[in-house]
Amino acid sequence: TTDYWNMALLSMRADRYWKRTGKKITIQGTDVEGFDKSKTFGGNEATKKTKKNLLKQQYGNFKVEGSKILEQIFNRLQIIVSQLEFIDIEIEQDDLNQKFLTSLAQEWLMHTIV
Repeated sequence: TTDYWNMALLSMRADRYWKRTGKKITIQGTDVEGFDKSKTFGGNEATKKTKKNLLKQQYGNFKVEGSKILEQIFNRLQIIVSQLEFIDIEIEQDDLNQKFLTSLAQEWLMHTIV
């Protein structure tokens, strides 16, 4: 399933690029935009709803675990946000910024103004 998620994230980024520039991306002659979401986020409606709720919960409960590098923290949060966007749940940039800042460990609080 990791390969499916990697392809799904690549597909989503390619779609964003296409929307911004009007240029399509292909890899080895295959259109990246045409990735089949159902292989990654498939199942019946109850399964899909459960997966959506789990991702929303992961985003809502996102906190830093121990002392990590800021880039690692951001990457962890970005994976969750990318998966939410993949299932058509958009997160506003201001909300994402707020989530990132408020999830930081105590040692970072003196460096942030929220």
